[in-house]
Amino acid sequence: MAANGDKSVSPEGLAQAAAIAAKGGPAPVHLWNPPYCGEMDLVIRADGTWVHDGTPIGRPALVRLFAGILKREGDRFFLVSPVEKIGIRVEDAPFLATDADIAPDAITFTTTVGDRVTAGPDHAITVRGTADAPRPYVHIRRGLEALIARAARAGKGAPPVERWNPPFCGDLDMEIKADGTWFYMGTPIGRAPLVRLFSTVLRKDEDGKTYLVTPVEKAGIRVVDAPFVAVEANVSGQGDDQA
Repeated sequence: MAANGDKSVSPEGLAQAAAIAAKGGPAPVHLWNPPYCGEMDLVIRADGTWVHDGTPIGRPALVRLFAGILKREGDRFFLVSPVEKIGIRVEDAPFLATDADIAPDAITFTTTVGDRVTAGPDHAITVRGTADAPRPYVHIRRGLEALIARAARAGKGAPPVERWNPPFCGDLDMEIKADGTWFYMGTPIGRAPLVRLFSTVLRKDEDGKTYLVTPVEKAGIRVVDAPFVAVEANVSGQGDDQA
């Protein structure tokens, strides 16, 4: 129920009204300007779980429908139908991207609520968080973002960075030390999966500089010596002949 005590407001009623208006897919919430009807005890957790009245919503279809009527206004999030607007809480990003298809000229993300977007000007990738724990996001629609989960960062194959020719977008405060440690803003990156992800989009160009490259942007980084360090060697074959 909404926090203002209006008994006529319920998750099911809101979803039903929006489903009729939207006719499949995300609703045109940017065209709707209904009155504010209070707050609902609904929160989207940082891990992408939707929780109503303290209980996770176990019906994926209902979650997808709610995601289709989600609207952002400034720093606030609302569920919107043509006749009412109800505030909800979002801990981090409202969506979670859990899969990535890496093609020669594009990276396409899929969220847990069924959105599928290809990184580019309309679906930019940004990184927030801290140097020790960067958090990458991709823009889905109208200010709504998806956190790119660890599984999606791994992708389905190494990106063919040699084929990409995006514009240079400046230098990152990132450095690979001679011992192979990656630093961001002066702090070592302590998450091995993130380092592995960065290493798959690393490229040295003809100008002698090293870059992190995606289909839509290229950012310079510093490399003290070599970008990679070999820590193990397996030597096969026979040893020296004995006298």
